[in-house]
Amino acid sequence: MALHSHREPLSLGLVELPAGQEDWRSVLPDSVDDQPPYDLAWFTPPSERGDRCAVLRERFGG
Repeated sequence: MALHSHREPLSLGLVELPAGQEDWRSVLPDSVDDQPPYDLAWFTPPSERGDRCAVLRERFGG
């Protein structure tokens, strides 16, 4: 039995859902053919990223 078969790949989208957002469909990115852009979507709360430029300035002294 072969480990690889001729199955289609499965795509998983990790999508941030803003607090208070009720319509999860509105946060999915557009696709080219009006089909969902992912086979499965995992919705997460937004990640706090802070100021990325400040982090780089501190790291590289800019």
